[in-house]
Amino acid sequence: MSRTGEWAYSLPFSLGNYYGVPKMSVPFSLETINVVPVLAEFAVSGADPTGSRHLISHASFSRILASGNGDASTLFDDFDLNAMDISIGSGISNTKCMIFRIANFDCPSNSRVYNMKLWVSNTDDFLTDDWKVIYTPSGIWEQDYSIPVRFFADRNKWLPISLPSAPNLFRADGKFTIYGTEDTDVSQFLYLAVAASGTLPLGEYGSASGFFIRTTYDMDNIDVLRD
Repeated sequence: MSRTGEWAYSLPFSLGNYYGVPKMSVPFSLETINVVPVLAEFAVSGADPTGSRHLISHASFSRILASGNGDASTLFDDFDLNAMDISIGSGISNTKCMIFRIANFDCPSNSRVYNMKLWVSNTDDFLTDDWKVIYTPSGIWEQDYSIPVRFFADRNKWLPISLPSAPNLFRADGKFTIYGTEDTDVSQFLYLAVAASGTLPLGEYGSASGFFIRTTYDMDNIDVLRD
């Protein structure tokens, strides 16, 4: 993606006039943006990948779940959430972990990815509202972490099922913008699970079209003050 436009400069009145205001326009063009963010899964049972989260060579790295320019989505069923026991009330699935980062190639030094949001973009598999995706981002690795079922009652832990108005996905240090491909420019660890009440009908969920999680973000290549 590339962009063109015009800068408008104010000049003495004798040199030009644009709708009563002295102006001069100079065309400009910005370099092509070629940044590909990805969602990468890490094994919760594995060793701490901090320092190597941008590499696929770390032992805890599982796979790339999704990539794309503008957004990246993946079937939640791809996480292999296993079965949840709702026979005696609310239950919760296995906990999974992923990060959001820029792929390790072709990232101009003045590119940025920002305004990052994580949400559930398709819930067609579910005929009731008696389930939630529980979302607990963290700046630190929590080996063998298991999201507790009590989070099902905490609205602040629910991943939204429509595009949120504000960012809810942040860099590992809690800031808003990703600039590069190194370990310092990956997202926080994103721990997720699905919880449901005992009223959810028994069955299998996660068809090829009915249950998606998505990241949506902006990107550009304007030099900016770094946060």
